[in-house]
Amino acid sequence: MTSDTKEKRLWLLAKRAGDLSVAAYHGGNRDKAIWFNEKRKRILWLIYRPSKG
Repeated sequence: MTSDTKEKRLWLLAKRAGDLSVAAYHGGNRDKAIWFNEKRKRILWLIYRPSKG
């Protein structure tokens, strides 16, 4: 798997986690919305983390 493919998959996962966070919040499940938002932030960190070295 190339780096571009991996980054694209991570972007799609981050977008889905964001969508699920909004849906959970509007559905009244604030705890689940926070959980999805934390996962989304972690995925974005994986994309933009500082390079090693």
